Amino acid sequence: ELLILGSSTIARALNPEIIQKKLGYKSYSLAKDGTGLFYSTSILRNIPKNNKLKFVILGIDVIHFSTGFESNSFKQIRLLLPYSKFDAELRNYLNILDKNIYFKNFFYTYEYKDLFKSKIKDLLAGKRNSEFNFSPLIGSKIKKEFTKSENFSFNIDYKTAKEVKDLLINLKPILNDQNFKIILVTAPQYNRELSTHQKRFKSVVNDINNFFNQFNVCNLSQFDD
Repeated sequence: ELLILGSSTIARALNPEIIQKKLGYKSYSLAKDGTGLFYSTSILRNIPKNNKLKFVILGIDVIHFSTGFESNSFKQIRLLLPYSKFDAELRNYLNILDKNIYFKNFFYTYEYKDLFKSKIKDLLAGKRNSEFNFSPLIGSKIKKEFTKSENFSFNIDYKTAKEVKDLLINLKPILNDQNFKIILVTAPQYNRELSTHQKRFKSVVNDINNFFNQFNVCNLSQFDD
């Protein structure tokens, strides 16, 4: 009934077990380390029409709106290769990532290669709760440079990448036709202020707000309490 999408910040910040106990909705997390906007929206596009979802919590990493295809998280869409048979937009992204990907895909097991490696990595790490797929942050040491509250690279004025603007335009039919409520959230990294509050991302955050405010979306991405 409630699905969580996002990168590692959301994977560690939102425990679906607690959400389920508090709200009473059966909850599960598909948030995953290293993923981001392209990965999450690809999952959104491939949610079956006959789903029983009531809510999708979509984690926002503002930096991914600016870095676009240059983001390391973009590479993680390889994990969704099996879905590319039914998703033209995902096929285009995969082709940008690797021009030879569909030649390689003639080998039946190739499309599951990255997914299999990811599953093994999660299994060996022993971090995920199988029922809720939660990844707690246990015993991680915070680096000294991350204990500062001020922004790093705060002199840079980030802008929304063109490919992200195109992605958002293509997302409109999903947002118009959905039978579930999307909730936008942002999680902090270490003890820095939320990225949606940082001056360097002001232009990007304005673009995010202007786009999502057109739809029946609950935007909590700038709430930090």
